[in-house]
Amino acid sequence: MIDPDPDMAILEHEALTAQTPTRRAWARRLLVRLRGHERLRADLTRTFSYSTTPSSHGAEDPPDSTS
Repeated sequence: MIDPDPDMAILEHEALTAQTPTRRAWARRLLVRLRGHERLRADLTRTFSYSTTPSSHGAEDPPDSTS
């Protein structure tokens, strides 16, 4: 599991407690965007880790049915 990012915690706090509605909205939009990037990075990491194993592609030779 990935350690929580301290910058994300600060941004979450800012999104909840900022003094002005504009600043809260800005922090929320940035937080949503960054979380989307984290999900994308996790998806790409998972995809590339799967693509390096031959069995995930079916790249291995099928079992010999004559034996």
